[in-house]
Amino acid sequence: MLPLEDSVGDIVGKVMRGLHLGQEELARLSGLSARDIGTLLSAEAPETMVHAAASALHLDGVSLADIASKRWHPGELELPRGLACSSTDYNGMLVNAYLIWDTERGEGAVFDTGADATDLLDFISEEGIRVRAIFLTHTHTDHVADIARLKKQTKAMVYVHEKEAVPNASLFRGGESVAVGGLLVQPRLTAGHSAGSSTFVVSGLSKPVAVVGDALFAGSIGGPNLSLMESLGSVRTQILSLPPKTILCPGHGPMTTVQLEKEHNPFFAGRL
Repeated sequence: MLPLEDSVGDIVGKVMRGLHLGQEELARLSGLSARDIGTLLSAEAPETMVHAAASALHLDGVSLADIASKRWHPGELELPRGLACSSTDYNGMLVNAYLIWDTERGEGAVFDTGADATDLLDFISEEGIRVRAIFLTHTHTDHVADIARLKKQTKAMVYVHEKEAVPNASLFRGGESVAVGGLLVQPRLTAGHSAGSSTFVVSGLSKPVAVVGDALFAGSIGGPNLSLMESLGSVRTQILSLPPKTILCPGHGPMTTVQLEKEHNPFFAGRL
């Protein structure tokens, strides 16, 4: 199992940046000392400290404490046949790419490339899958590092949101649908991490699936590079509104579900 992408320090740091809070300001709001905040950001902290910071940052304290103490992880999910994940190293960070395919027709799509698409391409060849499309959740380098080779070897069309256009790609705005064999892929704009950050909702497998890129991680969200409020709103309306059993496939860390994130993600637990 992949570990959670974000520690408590990562989560707290993202909110601080999103709210433009310094350590001294968070200390004042939480009743902690500036030294306590430094501990919270860089090392394991006692639960009383975690709860105090969560309250000041409008996070769910129980969920945040569960992550801090390593009491929560989405665990091994029962995945539908026709879904595979490849995790590759990018400068010491694991990044995920996904293959989803119609097992009857043998036609599929790749979502992002990871740092190295070798494992994906080997699996595609071994299974005899005809890749019809490559969907990009966003164009940060770790997610598109091997796009040239993947496109050359599969000869598939690349799809990306118009706000993050790349050469020779088909651009979408969100709301359109693309058929891949008997599957249907619907892009949804989930801006916040990046301007064209997109989630791809896939129907036609035995369970609904959504490839969410860096909009959402198990127990966290991606860095809100544009706006924290925009990131949270996108996740709330475009991802967590999906059916509870929907498998969520993030760009980093383990897969999770809509229900698990509603119950255990400190940004959303107790609010949905």
